[in-house]
Amino acid sequence: YKLQLGGATTACIKWGDSSDAVQSALNAVLPDSVVVSLQGSGASATELQQLVLTSNAPVVNGLQGLFRLAFKNNGATATTGCLNYGLSASALQTALNGLSNVMTGHIVVTRTGDGTAAWGYGYQYQIAFSGNLHVGTSNVLGNVHQLDIFSVGQDMCAPLVTGLPSIQVKTIRGGKPGFTYDVFFVGKTYGLVEPLTLVQEGTCTGLWTQVGGSSRRIEVQVIDTGSSPEIQDLVVQDSTTAITGTPSFKLSYMGVTTAACIPFNAGASAIQAALIGLSTIGAGGVLVSQDTPPLRAPNGFLNRITFVGDTVAGNVNSISVVYTGCTAFAATSSVTVVTRQDGGGTGNKIALSTQYSGDQVGSIVAYAVSQTFRVLDEKFQVDQIVVSNPNNDIAAPGTYTLTLGGVTTAVLWNAQDTEMEVAFGTGLGVVGGVTVTRRTDATVAPGGFVYTIYYLQSLGSLGALTQANTFTTATVAITNSRAGSNTNLFTSSVVPLALVTDSTTPASFVGAGTGLSVFKANGFQWSVLFDSNIGNVPALVGQSSSGLPVTVYDDFIQGSLSNSVTVTDLVPGIPYYMEVSASTAIGQSAFSASAAIIPSSVATSPRNFVAGYDLFVSEIQVVKTAARHVLEVQTVTTTAAVISEVQTLTTTAGQCNNCLTGNIAYRQPTVQVVSISALAPILGGTFQLVYTDTAASGT
Repeated sequence: YKLQLGGATTACIKWGDSSDAVQSALNAVLPDSVVVSLQGSGASATELQQLVLTSNAPVVNGLQGLFRLAFKNNGATATTGCLNYGLSASALQTALNGLSNVMTGHIVVTRTGDGTAAWGYGYQYQIAFSGNLHVGTSNVLGNVHQLDIFSVGQDMCAPLVTGLPSIQVKTIRGGKPGFTYDVFFVGKTYGLVEPLTLVQEGTCTGLWTQVGGSSRRIEVQVIDTGSSPEIQDLVVQDSTTAITGTPSFKLSYMGVTTAACIPFNAGASAIQAALIGLSTIGAGGVLVSQDTPPLRAPNGFLNRITFVGDTVAGNVNSISVVYTGCTAFAATSSVTVVTRQDGGGTGNKIALSTQYSGDQVGSIVAYAVSQTFRVLDEKFQVDQIVVSNPNNDIAAPGTYTLTLGGVTTAVLWNAQDTEMEVAFGTGLGVVGGVTVTRRTDATVAPGGFVYTIYYLQSLGSLGALTQANTFTTATVAITNSRAGSNTNLFTSSVVPLALVTDSTTPASFVGAGTGLSVFKANGFQWSVLFDSNIGNVPALVGQSSSGLPVTVYDDFIQGSLSNSVTVTDLVPGIPYYMEVSASTAIGQSAFSASAAIIPSSVATSPRNFVAGYDLFVSEIQVVKTAARHVLEVQTVTTTAAVISEVQTLTTTAGQCNNCLTGNIAYRQPTVQVVSISALAPILGGTFQLVYTDTAASGT
């Protein structure tokens, strides 16, 4: 393969080349220097994940499926439809292989469990990201993202008729690449560097052969961006239902607003074009990428905005959302901007590269970590009043009227925030009053003011706020920024829950617990993973200089000595020579002396079995002897060592062609004898032989 950056392309790079070779290939064509480090010895591993369904009672599914799965791969997230509780392995396999970011047929699913009480009324699914079973490429090899569970009994999916489910996903064997090259752009001329591009993979040269495995994957990932740019997330979401209609919005930066409204489902290129059209950002100022993660942006889009231009370097102001003049969103929908990384700093990201391999395939850790939430934000009503006076021609007395719930009051066009609060509390009779902020905005409200009304003391929706005025050219516009909600309220026994990452999005507790204790996080919690201390390490002892308690929970995952290894998929009758080396995060030991072994195995199940009736007639021979002497009879018994037969099947290419095409097959016939016996003559009756082929259909 070759690596490409801009117009520079390297020479051909071999699979498993040294870090020096890759570094030399890049430095030979790039304008500044890079440093390359290499990890891995060529031994890769495919990822295994486990989906566990359990319930407190036998399950009856609703009209729709119970839950959905999301999988992020190659930078894009794809989601399944609603899946039934207890669906078959083939149904789950079909759903996962049908994702738009997965090559068809590269994920294999098996299921154990029968839904009885012995299995917790549930099932276990082992999901193997095995890749292509034929020689070729696959995009699910190596360390992939863990599946996400969402919409459990909500949105498109339906709750169970009977049973309270618990659904968990865990990685039981993390995928591991054979070789990992870290490319550090250390040259002084580098800032924010475009991702390297992989070209001519497998076609760079024809003088190569794949000798192990059935598929391969080479990919380029950006681990950390250079130049410390500001990164902001524009999130369009609706936590209850799919966004319908054509709602839109505008974006404003440093007092300049986009001219046209942006549709809620606009692509990354459209949003990027709108932003670089602002005079305060300019051409090449930002890069925008888009994804659809259902947990972060339910029923919507996550648009990541990276500030890369010279005029927007450092810690910049946040982009703001403007709804004026655009089609309104539903009350449950929202468009927000969140700063992911402040520009100009070192960021707060930590990359951990040490693999965790403490789990055994098939083991389950149920309810090992408490579910964590934030308290849901209050959903009080918020209105915005925009008074525009571009010509400064509002005549005395300069008032307009506001109406809420059938009550009307007059306010000055340039009222102070405190005067506006009195108008709502006394004039409109809002119980508990409101909190008002006033600001100027030359773009949104030229010559006027922007008022934001917060109904902090009122629950639920108070209705639409309207206005009437007799101004000549001045205008008054009212927009409902957020509808009030009186659901998910605090009670003496209920705490409204939200996602731990977003206090505005409601979350649900999964489980049957009631009367649970709630703890406020006012300290710190560390998880300690022992990299070099092998085995079951004694519990740590915590001491605090202030005398406050420090609690240590030992054996959250108990360590075990790695003194044995099981090698699978060996061919019986073939000698194997093995060396063993142990590795931890601090290094790798020397290899042991070679040991030889010839594995054996039970014969495989019979295939292409045919049975039929056969008639046996005993032969009767009469032997007559007449002699006075009886000859001595001696028995000679010989023994010999059992030698397993080894057969070798060899395929040979022609002298002029190094490639083998077509298929080969071999079989080992198995003969099985069916014996029928009885204590008396058999006068009638039938019997039946049943043979089940264990091979999957279509192979």
